[in-house]
Amino acid sequence: MKPEPEPDGLAVRLFDGEQMEVYSDIGDAIQVTPEQVQLVSMDTSTELVSGMLFGVDGVCKLWIENVFDEVDKYAPAIDPITYPDGRVAFEHDTIARRRAGAIARMKVLQ
Repeated sequence: MKPEPEPDGLAVRLFDGEQMEVYSDIGDAIQVTPEQVQLVSMDTSTELVSGMLFGVDGVCKLWIENVFDEVDKYAPAIDPITYPDGRVAFEHDTIARRRAGAIARMKVLQ
C-alpha cells in the first residue's frame, strides 16, 4: 500500500531488511535500501513498532519498523534550525516523532 504524503511533505515506508520507498509530495517513489538510510539519533524510551514516516516542513511523525537495534553506533543529532515562521529544518536530516513520544532522526545517504 502506497503511503499518502501530507501536503508539501514526504512519506517513507520502511520494510525490515528490504527496499524502502520514499514518496515526495508529487507521488514519485524513490527506492532506497536500509543501508542508504542512517539513523542519526533515537530516544528509545518508547518502543517503535511497524508503521510509516510522514513529514511536513521537516517536522515528522514516526511510526516505524523496529529495524535499527544498535542505536548507540549512530552519530548524535545536529541542532535544528528554526525559521521565523516556525518551521523547523535539519540539514540533510529528518526529525521524526512517533505519536507516543519516541524521537528518531534519519537521513538518506546519497
